[in-house]
Amino acid sequence: MAISIDTEEFLAPLGFIEPETMFPEEDEETLDARIQAYVEQANTLVSALAVDAQKAAIINYVYWKAFFAVYVSLSGTPSSYSMADEGSNVYSTAQIANFKTLADQYKAAFEGALSSVIPESNLDRIRSYSVQHVLKY
Repeated sequence: MAISIDTEEFLAPLGFIEPETMFPEEDEETLDARIQAYVEQANTLVSALAVDAQKAAIINYVYWKAFFAVYVSLSGTPSSYSMADEGSNVYSTAQIANFKTLADQYKAAFEGALSSVIPESNLDRIRSYSVQHVLKY
């Protein structure tokens, strides 16, 4: 049975996802679709858990994926830039690292929930991913 979680639960002020600062390029509908996709992905991974543990695992998965998406986005963005008549932006490495730390914490909590029902060797399939960015100017 798939657990249904309203995407509003993840958005501030109820949740930790700040749409305007974390996903400024996405409109409300796009961000809602992103979060719903994360919920659906998580549902396929947590079905072996007890029903009462599934919701917590799904919440951890969604936050892991959201914070990691921000980390990847910021990692691929120049640390500072300015445009005439538009102001400037600066991202510190510590600021970027904070999103990675948050993503890692939620990932660990999610994998911790799964480890009770999935052998450690199968968790490697979840851990195995890579991201590569190429910036051309």
